Amino acid sequence: MDDSKLIEELQEKVKEAAELLRRRKEALAALQGKSGGIKNNRSRGFRAGSIPAAAYAALKGKQPMSLDDLTAAIKKTKSDVDSRGVSLALSKYVRNGQHFTINEDGNYAAK
Repeated sequence: MDDSKLIEELQEKVKEAAELLRRRKEALAALQGKSGGIKNNRSRGFRAGSIPAAAYAALKGKQPMSLDDLTAAIKKTKSDVDSRGVSLALSKYVRNGQHFTINEDGNYAAK
């Protein structure tokens, strides 16, 4: 048998084995309750009692608020927050364009 034919045959067997292994891994994941499909990157909401949850509740359906006004509204439910903590907690969402926006006046609003 020619070496090149042997190499081609072995490469084909490796591809078949890799495909079989991939299918078995998917089947095992399905049996264990893990989805093998596309991951869902949608937001699941805020953790209960978190600063973003309190800020969203304070802003939802209302006019945009300054950071100081928003901090005062959040202090009604979470007494240990300060303006810096509120700003840090919301900055991730503002950067990613999720849930909160900051307008040109520097006021926070809920989307």
